[in-house]
Amino acid sequence: MEDFVAYQSRWSLASQLFMIVAVFLGGLLMLGIFGSPPHSDRAIFVFGWCFVLFSGFCGFVTIKDFLDPGEVLRIGPHGIRFADWSEDTIPWSEITRVTIPDLRRYRGTQKVIVLYLRNPDRFPGRRLTAFIAAANRPAMGGDIPIRLDGTNRSVEGAISAIQRFSPVS
Repeated sequence: MEDFVAYQSRWSLASQLFMIVAVFLGGLLMLGIFGSPPHSDRAIFVFGWCFVLFSGFCGFVTIKDFLDPGEVLRIGPHGIRFADWSEDTIPWSEITRVTIPDLRRYRGTQKVIVLYLRNPDRFPGRRLTAFIAAANRPAMGGDIPIRLDGTNRSVEGAISAIQRFSPVS
C-alpha cells in the first residue's frame, strides 16, 4: 500500500504570495517610494518599514515553498508524520484515538483530524503549533490537531488512509 502524502498546495501559496505583495507595496507606499508619502508622520514611516521587512521575509519563504512544496502530512504503516508538529513519525502504538470534532459552532464547516496520544510528552509540538493546539484544546480535545488547509489533499483522503493503515479507528 502506498503512503498518503499531502504537500503544500501551489494555488494556496500563490494566493498567499499575492497578499504578501500587496502588503509589501503598501509598505513602499508608506515609505514614499511611489512619490510623497500619504502622511509625513514618523509612525507611518516606521510601519512602512515593518511592512516591507516582514512581507519581504514572508515573500522569500513563500517563493521557496512555491518552488519546492514541502511535505505536510504522511500517513503510512509506521504511523503519522505531521511536519507542522514535529519531524518525528508518531507510531500507531502511541495513537490511542483519532477523532474529527464537530467545529460548526466555532468555525463553520472546517474539518480537523485530532490525534490522542498515549504519551503526549514524547512528541512535543513546535512552539507556535503547540501553542495554537493548546489554545484550541477546549474546542477540539486531543493532543495534536491536523488541518489540511492549503494542501493538495483532502481531510477525507487522510481519514481513509488512517482507516487503511491504523489498528486504531
